[in-house]
Amino acid sequence: MIVSVDDRVIPLDGESLTNYLKSFQTENIQRIEIITNPPAKYDAEGNSGIVNIITKKGFNDSWNLNLRGTYKQGRYPDGNVGTDFNYKKDRLSIFANVSANSGKGIYHMKNFIYYPTETWVLTAPLNSVYRNFNTNIGLDYKITNAWKIGALYSGNWARYPEKVDNINTTVYDQNSLVKEMMSSIRQNHGDNNLNAINLNSIINLDTLGKKILVDLDYFKRNGFGSEDNSGSRYKPDLSLIPDSYYAHKNQNKGIVTNYSAKMDVELPLQWININLGGKISFSENKNDYIFYDNTTGNLIVDENQTNVFRYRENIQAAYLSAQKQISKKVQIQAGLRVENTATEGYSKTLNQTDKNSYLKLFPTFYFLYKMKDNQSISLNYSRRIGRPPFSSLNPYKSYFNAYDYNEGNPFLQPSFSNNLEISMTTSNLEHKLWYSYTSGDIFQFPFIDSETQVVRHYPLNCINYYSIGLSESYNFNKFWWWNSFNSIAGYYIKKKGTIEEAIPSISTFSANISTNNDFMLNRKRTVMLTLGFYYEFPYLSALGETDARCYMYSGIRVRLLNDGLTLSLTANDIFKTDHSKLTLKSNNIKYVYDNIPDSRYVRLSISYKFGNKKIQSEQRSVGNREERGRSQ
Repeated sequence: MIVSVDDRVIPLDGESLTNYLKSFQTENIQRIEIITNPPAKYDAEGNSGIVNIITKKGFNDSWNLNLRGTYKQGRYPDGNVGTDFNYKKDRLSIFANVSANSGKGIYHMKNFIYYPTETWVLTAPLNSVYRNFNTNIGLDYKITNAWKIGALYSGNWARYPEKVDNINTTVYDQNSLVKEMMSSIRQNHGDNNLNAINLNSIINLDTLGKKILVDLDYFKRNGFGSEDNSGSRYKPDLSLIPDSYYAHKNQNKGIVTNYSAKMDVELPLQWININLGGKISFSENKNDYIFYDNTTGNLIVDENQTNVFRYRENIQAAYLSAQKQISKKVQIQAGLRVENTATEGYSKTLNQTDKNSYLKLFPTFYFLYKMKDNQSISLNYSRRIGRPPFSSLNPYKSYFNAYDYNEGNPFLQPSFSNNLEISMTTSNLEHKLWYSYTSGDIFQFPFIDSETQVVRHYPLNCINYYSIGLSESYNFNKFWWWNSFNSIAGYYIKKKGTIEEAIPSISTFSANISTNNDFMLNRKRTVMLTLGFYYEFPYLSALGETDARCYMYSGIRVRLLNDGLTLSLTANDIFKTDHSKLTLKSNNIKYVYDNIPDSRYVRLSISYKFGNKKIQSEQRSVGNREERGRSQ
């Protein structure tokens, strides 16, 4: 999913994006748009659409400062503090936001593997400890009334202090009696730093809206990770099995660098509106992965598993789109984006270099017919690409025990999807029918060897699937004190596995329902109560079947001191029902992931804004958000 503000893509991802969105005050938002099929001017990457936040316009000679803090209590505490500053005077506009986050999380993992004569049960409460610091500083300056330049710096510093995971595996025989036990300890720590710079320029060619937009971008992400894993096997009487002890250490240094340049030209003409432009992007991903055998207590480099991996990717893109108002009721928009991609991956261990290049077309089409003032019918189509994240290309290995580990695949390819959508909207209702087909979808498939009991979780382009569905949305706002948004969707999905180890095909009918209700508790609308619920029937995830899941949430928000002070209290997953359980087969062996996240929590937030509360600085996009998202 892409997030933009005032049609400008936000250059953030992950925790940085989360903290940035937390800085928004409700009174500064005019409306929120959902663009399910983005036009050709946007990168073809991604298949989840765009959320566009439209802000209220600020005033000259004004400023504001917002101080905010959040405390969240789940199994463990989490805290976030930050400040946001906006300034606008004459030709200069400045914004800055800084935030810091610290906390601890937990994720309960329980996996079952049903071998012909044995059942393996792996349990692990996986902990996460994190400290993050984010900063974004930007400015825009109007050199003339027709020319504006800007700059943006984004930084993210993440620290993951050392943590310890105790992973236990129990082996049962056919009579459900304990046959063997395994105990392993995993210790890991790391850090991740991002520095990014954007320079941009907007030249207005006339007063009718013709303009040229240019973006120059650079980012560099440095990461380091270290993991120690050791363990032994035990008999049912807890006596040690001889020669079963193992110990190893993994270390990885990774650097992702990207340079990109983008230009967009907007040409609104009397009879048609034309957009055209292009982008070039150069990315490099370097990974130095060292695997040590530590069984004897001395670190010995294992050359067979140690790897140096380099990945380069060059993308050149160009697009042309046109929008035409045929009549008062009919509007058409069509576009074509061309992306040429060249990649090169080098693995030192394999002594192998793989080069790949492809030229792909990404058409988009949009048709709108307005029946009445509040009623319309639309049809849109788009083709999208899903490039693998750089972390999945890294051959780094992470072990749960001596038999179960994750590994990256340096030779992943992108996936492609085609999406068609028909919708009818009124003032309160939306009816939507869609069809989507995806080829080469990426999944971290568990390759199970029934003889050695080794499970290798390895990402591959191993799924082709299509889905067709219908959704209904209704917004109830008949009373000033109650606004209710409700939706229901039903669909059919069929997936095919393209590797021998997976089941040939799987399909199901599924549905989900949701409701969100806001209750104003006073006439001034300064006190609001929220209550929501979500339920999803059993559905398909990857190449497996997932049980039904649901959750309920509630919250109350109070605005005081002329809306300068905002207090909110939120309770999420109140009954602790948001639980996913996935069942699939590998080599005809049943594998069950029964995982429970720490999704039930209470969150208290406070923010205070002073200065001119109506201001919201213009915040410019960057041109390489796609690449930055993949570098996580």
